[in-house]
Amino acid sequence: MNLDKLNSVLTAILVKCLRLSKATENTNLIAQENPTNRLLKRKENICLSSIVDFVFPKKGESLIDAFYEYRQKADGKVCCDYGLHVCLRSWSEQVKKEVEILTKEHGVNSFKMFMAYDFMLNDGELYSAFDQCQKLGAIPQVHAENGQVIAKNAERLLAKGVTGPEGHEMSRPEEVEAEAVNRACVIAKQVSLLYLGDKKIVASVSRKKP
Repeated sequence: MNLDKLNSVLTAILVKCLRLSKATENTNLIAQENPTNRLLKRKENICLSSIVDFVFPKKGESLIDAFYEYRQKADGKVCCDYGLHVCLRSWSEQVKKEVEILTKEHGVNSFKMFMAYDFMLNDGELYSAFDQCQKLGAIPQVHAENGQVIAKNAERLLAKGVTGPEGHEMSRPEEVEAEAVNRACVIAKQVSLLYLGDKKIVASVSRKKP
């Protein structure tokens, strides 16, 4: 593939990717020295948008250290504005303080929590995380599935010899997500928060609206 054709393909891919979403407040200007950026600037009628990626800390890693690690990977290489969500894989007084620092000093205004997998938060931790987000004016996002039910379903399927990719869907039927969405909404309502996802789940959520 010659250079001109490669440039055309890269441009088409980038334009599609960059029309994803608005960045949060911690945006960065287009990297001036990036060769892809120079290519894009030569093209007319290209509307560059921005992307928001997830910061996923390692186990035990400071949220702020993880945030800066992602910034270092991106700054100087990006060819559009970008922002970062931060995932909360645990909850503690230290995490609570770092959420406040990220929101007030670094422009991070959304945080992702999980109700499944090894890094899920329990109901009490979700309550505390939601409460902190509400106080700071940040947006909490939730991966809502009943992690403990999924784990038991997975055990049962493995015992039956189901080891292929189909087991993933079989271990997490729709009601397992709907239950978790409902539970997340109940918890969120205690601290004056609320959000939505799929048809049956939205119906479950609509029953929770005042």
